[in-house]
Amino acid sequence: MNEAAFISLCQMHMPGLYRISLAILRSHADAQDAVQQGLMKAWTARDSVRPGSERAWLTRIVINECRNIQRQRARMVPVEVLPEPPYTPPDTALKEAIDALPERWRLPLLLKYMEGMS
Repeated sequence: MNEAAFISLCQMHMPGLYRISLAILRSHADAQDAVQQGLMKAWTARDSVRPGSERAWLTRIVINECRNIQRQRARMVPVEVLPEPPYTPPDTALKEAIDALPERWRLPLLLKYMEGMS
């Protein structure tokens, strides 16, 4: 499919694709993102579409993008739910000594002892 044909196909089906994604995601911003991401994926694979099945092909791509957004949304944890890590301010002399270190040594110390990382 050439570039002009793909653009006219997208313009013709964009309102319907948006309505479908809005029905699935129930958020205007997410619906717009799903349509945009779906059309970007369709653009890269525009030569693989079978003639006569363009609408179904575009619809399936946008629905898959909606599902991806839903999966991402399910993995997100609101900031209010995250527990606050215990923090005790360091001794001033120790803080000054750590601040005086070069970053390549300071950062591992802070990550290990302040953030509990390995």
